[in-house]
Amino acid sequence: MKKIWDESKEKKQLVYNYNSEYLDVIIKKYLPKIIKQKDTGMLFMYDEAKKCYVEIMDDGIKNDYTRMIQENMFNDDNNLLSLKQIAEVKEYVKHTYNFPIKNFESCHLYNCVNGVLNMVTGELKPHSSDYLFNYCSDIEYNKDAKSNKLETFVKSVITEDEPMSLLGKIIAHIHFQGDKLQKGFLFYGTQAGRNGKGTLFKLINAIIGKQRTVTIRAELLEESSFSSYELKDKALFNVDDYKKDYLGSKLLGLLNSLISQAPDTVHQKNKPAINIQHSATPIIQCNKIPKVKADDDGGFYKRWVIVNFKNEFGDKMNEFLGTYLLNDADVMSSLLNLLIDGYRKLLFRKENNIIGNFFKADEISHIEEWQRENNSALQFIHDCCEINSMYSCSTRELYLMYRDEWNLGGSKLSETKFIKGVKDKYKLETIRKTIKSEKLSIITGIRCNINTTFNTYQNLGIVNK
Repeated sequence: MKKIWDESKEKKQLVYNYNSEYLDVIIKKYLPKIIKQKDTGMLFMYDEAKKCYVEIMDDGIKNDYTRMIQENMFNDDNNLLSLKQIAEVKEYVKHTYNFPIKNFESCHLYNCVNGVLNMVTGELKPHSSDYLFNYCSDIEYNKDAKSNKLETFVKSVITEDEPMSLLGKIIAHIHFQGDKLQKGFLFYGTQAGRNGKGTLFKLINAIIGKQRTVTIRAELLEESSFSSYELKDKALFNVDDYKKDYLGSKLLGLLNSLISQAPDTVHQKNKPAINIQHSATPIIQCNKIPKVKADDDGGFYKRWVIVNFKNEFGDKMNEFLGTYLLNDADVMSSLLNLLIDGYRKLLFRKENNIIGNFFKADEISHIEEWQRENNSALQFIHDCCEINSMYSCSTRELYLMYRDEWNLGGSKLSETKFIKGVKDKYKLETIRKTIKSEKLSIITGIRCNINTTFNTYQNLGIVNK
């Protein structure tokens, strides 16, 4: 091969003149299973031991890549290349060599320790570089596994109807890598904590795969050290133990981008920016629901499913329960079967264009309560008013009742924001109307129930309560 290299060079030419034939020979010999990711242009090589593709910048692969160049390419004096020349060769290979261009796949297939599983048909095939995975689970597929330990644990911590079915749908939604249902999950405990959220998340992390999960504490999100680059090729984003009263603006923007699977340009240190499409489903673990500082029309709240963890175990919680469950092969195989069941339900919904709630029978009431707690205008309407198409009232009187008579001492919105928020939430209209020779701004479809002097208009005729 060195002879091919020598014959390919012209006198006085530097390393920039590459011979494609020679490159093809050494790459096929030393690094035969490399793909270029379609979306990002990053290089990945199949690792036989790990049974999946690993980014070529990972230390072990990076060393193999560098060694290939050092041992097989030389400068004009037949000496080893300098570090600068090695870097130039790497860039040339990355951008010009004709690697197969692929994207990773995880839909329908699951890369488990004993083979590649088709979750639709149940067929298990041997591992192969033909399957484009960036993870391999330690879990073994056993179609007959059904662990009582898993069921007992899940039913003890998730205080919802049909907790096993709910968990199966959650992990199926996270695993699915197509157009998702645009939902994130809020694991909501109690003020005392120790509700089992963290232990359950360990199981979710294991079934999705550590390679596809990013876990971070909330306070680190506001630091410049966190980069969206860490979310490349991830399926799950976990915000652990969120204790702040409010969702910060940076976290809020990131969560919206993740749930909507938005495209993003991300940066890595000392490297060119790359384009990705977010695919990680967010989970926030908290013992009190955080508020949202930014104005919101309700769209943010509707993107969340609140999963309640209301049992408190205190000192009764076994600190090693998570490890105990993770090391139980029957428990983990049963969890994989739960994923398969949830995945098939998800596909059935998509294939039959079914709309409405998927995860829980009631996904709305807790979300509306969360939104009201974060919006004084909506809380006022809930506490003091009736939405009824028969009635109307003055926007000014309604606002003054909210500002001066309700929740004294609490923070209040401006009149413009108050009226707009009420109109948007309840789909109400405002009109200009002359009543008793006075021009008024009237909001239709609502009346206030807390003051006997408050003017309510029925069919736009005055009705004094």
